[in-house]
Amino acid sequence: MLNEWNGFNDGVWTKEINVRNFIQKNYTLYEGDDSFLADVSQKTKKVWNKCEELLAEELKKGGVLDETHFKRLIRISNYRKFSKASFPRGSEALPTAFRRTP
Repeated sequence: MLNEWNGFNDGVWTKEINVRNFIQKNYTLYEGDDSFLADVSQKTKKVWNKCEELLAEELKKGGVLDETHFKRLIRISNYRKFSKASFPRGSEALPTAFRRTP
């Protein structure tokens, strides 16, 4: 194995691109708690509050908001800063508009 792979278990993944095999051979269940996570920043709280407002509005209207609402969110949040924000734990369902695409 290459030096870069020291500490990983050998498998098919060392001979070909095989992410499934790498995970199967090297996955270790984390059984610790969430104490290593940082607290939510004020900037993230502000963005998340706006997100919750829009989610509530979306639910009230029974569907996805039109893109003018999203454009307003971009102006309010400054998209560059918004795209780097992390969402707080417990935010299971993010609207499609908040997901980054390649």
